[in-house]
Amino acid sequence: MSDERQPLLQASRFVQSSNARDRFGRFFVVSVLLAFTWFAGYWMATRTNKAMDWTAISSDIEQWRNEFGVAGIAVGVVRGGKLVFAKGFGARNKDGDDVTPDTLFHIGSTSKAFTVFSVASLVDEKKLAWKTPVTALHPVEFMDPATNKQANLIDLLSHRTGIPRYDLAMWLASSSSEMIRKIKHMLPVAQLREEFHYNNHMFTLAGTIAADAYGSSWDQLVQDRILKPLQMSSTLTDPKDLQHAIDHARAFSNVNGTLVQLPYEENDWVNVAKPAGSIMSSVRDLSKWVAFMNRRAVLENGTQLLSKPQFDQIITQHMPIGVPVSDSPIQLTGYGLGWMIDSYRGKPRVWHNGGLIGYITQIDTIPSEDLAVIVLTNTANVIGPVISQTIVDRLLFPAVKFDWAQNLRNTLESARLKAKEAHKEIIEKRQNNTKPSLGFEKFEGVYTEAVLGYLKLSLMKDTRYFSMEMTNDLKNKWTPMGVVGHWENDVFGIFEMRVANYNDYDAPYKKLEFRVKDEVLGFNAEIEDNIPLYFKRMQ
Repeated sequence: MSDERQPLLQASRFVQSSNARDRFGRFFVVSVLLAFTWFAGYWMATRTNKAMDWTAISSDIEQWRNEFGVAGIAVGVVRGGKLVFAKGFGARNKDGDDVTPDTLFHIGSTSKAFTVFSVASLVDEKKLAWKTPVTALHPVEFMDPATNKQANLIDLLSHRTGIPRYDLAMWLASSSSEMIRKIKHMLPVAQLREEFHYNNHMFTLAGTIAADAYGSSWDQLVQDRILKPLQMSSTLTDPKDLQHAIDHARAFSNVNGTLVQLPYEENDWVNVAKPAGSIMSSVRDLSKWVAFMNRRAVLENGTQLLSKPQFDQIITQHMPIGVPVSDSPIQLTGYGLGWMIDSYRGKPRVWHNGGLIGYITQIDTIPSEDLAVIVLTNTANVIGPVISQTIVDRLLFPAVKFDWAQNLRNTLESARLKAKEAHKEIIEKRQNNTKPSLGFEKFEGVYTEAVLGYLKLSLMKDTRYFSMEMTNDLKNKWTPMGVVGHWENDVFGIFEMRVANYNDYDAPYKKLEFRVKDEVLGFNAEIEDNIPLYFKRMQ
């Protein structure tokens, strides 16, 4: 069948950018951001003091916004502790209201730095200790005995527990406590402290531990330790408050070149993972945060909010990331606590990106130059590093004439060609003209997996396809997730996957490998992030 086949399901409320076909949620975008940032190649250059042409960079940003299909962008540049450039581009909603430096955006995983700072403040007060096993701080269990015995706050906050993402569980969970209970069922793919594996649930756990130690909520802790002292009065921590803010950006999806505004409910799921990514802020408020971080946790009036040992913990690489040495301007990549840390053209850089459905954020700081760049967007995209690194180059390395936008075009084209080749290979390797061991109706039913919950397959009327629905609890409503059909032998495929905006009946998004012995027992699948999962059929 061709790609023009009409979907068997109604349009999803989880729709995202059509460029994200091969991954769910924001994760294709984030992976391209990381690849683009780590592996872009060029040479070092010396710094000059040429004045910045803000008119030229504004023109470039507007051009890129249109080229890459982004509804709205807010950009801020902080130098010497001052917001020297702040400007909005495009629209914050379907009515065409302008983005401004005060427009609130979801900032996604750049929220993690706020959680880390809050934890560090409690370490200063002796209410927490970095190296206390977390099982002694909260009733949580890990599958691996060594992790259960040894994992501490540094392990959680530097993504070195060896446990992969399991992000799909957040879309289905009802509460953060539910997600923490499910950690014991999350299969590690590496030993403790052996490899970098990004995991939002570890930040949810760390934020919960911090809130307990503080005797209040995570929201209140962040308010008291960061937002109030820095006078970040517009910044929010609870997603339900966003729609009541006068100047806020709505999420958009780029659907086949058309920008579609998404409902607020698209990001309700982040309520179960607030410490990992629920903050909403503006360029103006975030400028205070990055200036404060560049001053090493010192307020403008000279008040020190964090001791040197605790601040140093935050900006120390605790987990190296396996990026090979090359001629790239980005070297020595690793993860601190809530921040990525690397060397950009020989300058230490502390940065992070973040994404929710319809929002992508990039925050880069060059502490030695007292420089920071903030890029907030309300459409899934990969232009944050283009804007940030272009600004840094023009400010610090004006002799470098490297086109980051063209580099991104090349990266996206290369990714497209690789995906096309992989798609072709899957089709060529298919064993055609095979049948499942049992009749199609025998594969109907409810299947269960310890972390993701329950998955139901139901034959769709007058078709040989199954609707796929999921829920975290059989008492709760089923969430439509996609369409499953036969692929080969006892292997079925997901041909529509809502959270991935995937619709391709020529090749599956993921395969479901059924175990059949007189009856259907269950199936193996790597539904997300190549995590091997087994869904057992319920009797």
